[in-house]
Amino acid sequence: MRKLGSRAELTKHESGDPQIVSAAAGYDFRMNFNDCTANKQCRSLGFVVVFTDDGKNTLDLANNWNRQKRFSQMAVNPNGSLAFSFDVTTVGGLTKANFADVVDWWQVMLGQVRTYFSEAAAAKQAAPD
Repeated sequence: MRKLGSRAELTKHESGDPQIVSAAAGYDFRMNFNDCTANKQCRSLGFVVVFTDDGKNTLDLANNWNRQKRFSQMAVNPNGSLAFSFDVTTVGGLTKANFADVVDWWQVMLGQVRTYFSEAAAAKQAAPD
């Protein structure tokens, strides 16, 4: 991540698996290493940003995104927060070029989600009561 010009702080998930904390498009996010054996040999990566409950995190908001987008997903958590995520398999390994492309896709999706939130807020304001 650092070689790609991103901030990268190596931490650990509550499970003990590795995790990287970073930021892009104005959002802090985590890159979780998933499906690990003894906290190593992980079979996938999961990029995630969680938005606190602001009263706008609705199932309609998430479902509309999920219908339109192919690689990422949104989900409303039981506590009302909104999780935005992107999962990638690492089975067989990742080349430097592939990993750079994955990070680029994630950054593009974060930019798109920012636009999506702005457009959803504008549409809600314009809607008659």
